[in-house]
Amino acid sequence: MDKINKEVTEVTSEEKSNPETEMFAYDFRVKLENGEDLKFRVPSNVIMMDSPLKGYKSANGTRPMLDITNRLVYSPVDKVILRRLLIYCGISLIVGLLIGAGVMFAVGKVSPIFDQDPAAAASVTETVEEETMQDGDAKTAEVKEVKAEEKPAETKADTAKAVEKPAESKPIPASQDPNVIAAVKFLQESDVWNRTAMEEYAPLKGLWDILNTRSFRKLADKKYDCLMSSAKFKQLRTVAKQLTSKTWSSNYTSPGDEDITIEPYIKKLEALVAPAQ
Repeated sequence: MDKINKEVTEVTSEEKSNPETEMFAYDFRVKLENGEDLKFRVPSNVIMMDSPLKGYKSANGTRPMLDITNRLVYSPVDKVILRRLLIYCGISLIVGLLIGAGVMFAVGKVSPIFDQDPAAAASVTETVEEETMQDGDAKTAEVKEVKAEEKPAETKADTAKAVEKPAESKPIPASQDPNVIAAVKFLQESDVWNRTAMEEYAPLKGLWDILNTRSFRKLADKKYDCLMSSAKFKQLRTVAKQLTSKTWSSNYTSPGDEDITIEPYIKKLEALVAPAQ
């Protein structure tokens, strides 16, 4: 291969140049495959802002300079495409930051409202509504708000009174309870214990069914201790405790019969435990 002429070659355009307007001349050099430099000069009537060879750029990273021989290096990346890519990335980054800031701002505004307790949220709502009212309605709302603030104090006072009442009141002894006294009187004075009549007394509820089914284990329940002042019930309970392990296949009374004559009933139970004595 013939050696490249090391003298500067002047590159001209196909268009006719106007010597009067050619104010600048730029020197360039490009490295060839054989290692030698190809030097050339480009005249220009304006300041050159970029490399005259497509796909090449000035090695100093700036626009070509007049007072030196500018070395050009191969740069296949299209600067226009690169510039557009950088602009697109920049816009995407800005949009992402704006969206993120908007979400954080919205969360910061909404979260405190949900973090409030229902009473506080209701108070905020009432305040907003009051600000939108007219002067006359606003005065009415203020009176309501004052009353609403006074209610907790009244509630606390009522609660304190309610708490104090149990401490002051004393439980009524079973011997003085009117319901117990009436129930004991019925048991003691009645020879026939009728189911309907017994169900009218709170202390006797369920007692007739226990006697009819002879489920004597239930007679040991403490709720029947209040009836021990009745001699008949005391005698019944004493003998029934000895028959808690015994079972019966049928009820004491026939279907539809709600009367139990208590003295014969007790004697039959005593007859059952007599052999064991």
